[in-house]
Parts: sequence; C-alpha cells; structure tokens
Amino acid sequence: PINRIKSRRSTMAYHTRLENLLVRIPIQNVEQVHTILQLLVFGNEPILQRRCKQDQHLLSLEQLANTSLISPKGRSVDANRYILPAELKQLLGELLELEEAPRKRWINDEQPVTIIRLKDEIREELLSETFRRGAASQFALDEWQAKETIAVTCLVLLTESHISAVEAKRVDTADRYPLVHYAALFWIDFANNGILSATLFYSIQKLFLGDSSIFKRWTEQLAAAGDMYLNSKHSELISAITHYSDKKTGEHAPPIVWAAAFNLKQIVQDLLSQRTPVNTAG
Repeated sequence: PINRIKSRRSTMAYHTRLENLLVRIPIQNVEQVHTILQLLVFGNEPILQRRCKQDQHLLSLEQLANTSLISPKGRSVDANRYILPAELKQLLGELLELEEAPRKRWINDEQPVTIIRLKDEIREELLSETFRRGAASQFALDEWQAKETIAVTCLVLLTESHISAVEAKRVDTADRYPLVHYAALFWIDFANNGILSATLFYSIQKLFLGDSSIFKRWTEQLAAAGDMYLNSKHSELISAITHYSDKKTGEHAPPIVWAAAFNLKQIVQDLLSQRTPVNTAG
C-alpha cells in the first residue's frame, strides 16, 4: 500500500496545473466544461475577423454560463444543468483573464459585461499532443470537432429552447438567454467548417425544415444580431435579405433564400425537393 501511495504521488507530480484543475471537475459537468473550453479557444474567431478588430473577447462570462444549459450530444436544453456565472468563475477562474467592460465599446449598449480571455499558455497546452495523452485527455481539443460542437450548441439553443416567437422580438430575450444573438449569427461560420456530420446536419435541417415558427424566430434573432455585431462579415447580407419581401404578402424572405445566401447547398436541395416556392415567403 505504501508503495502504491508513493507511486500515485509521483505520478501526480508530473501533472500540469491545468490537468490537476480539470481532473477535479465533477463528472456531471465534464461535457459542459469541455464545450466552454472549445468556445474559449475557437468561439471568438468570427468576431475577431471583423473589419474593426478588438483585442478583447466579446464572449462574456454570462454567455459561457448560458451554454451550460445545452447538451450538444443530447441535442437538448435543460435548466437543471445551468452553472451560474459566479460558479463558472470559481470553477475555471485560474484559466481565465477577466475584464469588466461596457458593451458600448462594441455595440450600442450601456450594460457592463465580464469579458474573458483564456490565458495564452492554457490555450497552447489544450491544443498540444502532450495534453491529449495526459491525465485530462477528455478535455483535449480538436479544431474541426470543436467548431462542429460550437455550431451544434448554437443550433440547439435556437431550436430546442422555449423562446416564444413573440419573446424573440423583445429586448430582454438576450438577458434571459445571453448567447442567443451570438448563436443566431455565428453558427453559420462554424457549420461551414467542412463536411457536415449527421448531428450537425440534423440540427440545420430542424432549423430550416422543421416547425416554421422556429425558423421565423431565428430570422428575428438574426436581424437583431446583425444590428448588434455591425461589422460582422454577414451583417450586410442579413440587412439585404431582411429587407427583401414578397410584393404580394409583404412577408420576409423564405427559408430557401437564407439557405442559398449562406451556401447551405444540401438544405437548398432538400427545400427544392419539397417543391418549396422560391419566390414565396415561408
């Protein structure tokens, strides 16, 4: 027994600070923390590609906490999974650099948010081959897989949460679901990352081919997000499509127009196979 104890202590001595922190994460929170780490490493990319670049992450502590409601694997939203921002800060605080900032630095909003940055050395370790073979390997990151997880996380929030069509238009929707506008706008960037997996394709299909109220809710949120992230590469496209209307009905552009605009070829084919009218609003 004494030899085993010594051996265990000797092994622990070779664990990095990051590994020692992550192996203590409760098993019920592993999926949530892994998703949050993927967002911390890759989730800010489409924001930093804006024409007006900022050094700070726009993802806030509140937005990351919002992801804890979502199970990408189970494609579900469950309030019982929620990790409070303060709890998340306590759980991962050692890995993060935090900054209190007014959102008006980037968008026309006076509300302060906690902007977060993953420490550079932590990011490098998470992506390293050594970490992939180490004690906390379940938290290792693969870029393609991470971007797919982010896309699915966003889509699940948009399609599975219980935001009513009316509520989607209200200003306080983003207060109740802080990730919703980010999800509405940026899932497209992460979905166009390569070949679509069955899980990701199902989530996109549900948005475009499922209940029409889900699609309409998304376009409402997308329009709001386009106004919010004014310099995103999609903002001009969103503005143009939002102002497109069927002359007879005055309704917004149909799903097939949005699918074509975002280069979702398989979704366009599926909509055409259902004989969806191209010039009629959905």
